[in-house]
Amino acid sequence: MGTVRCFEDFKIWQDARLLVNQVYLYTAGVKDYGFND
Repeated sequence: MGTVRCFEDFKIWQDARLLVNQVYLYTAGVKDYGFND
């Protein structure tokens, strides 16, 4: 495993960012803005 300089280096953080982007894409058409937040 390489050296970790910041939290963005963690694989779990990178995977979480991908998941968040997918959720935003799937819920983009939902009109319930409270749900999207």
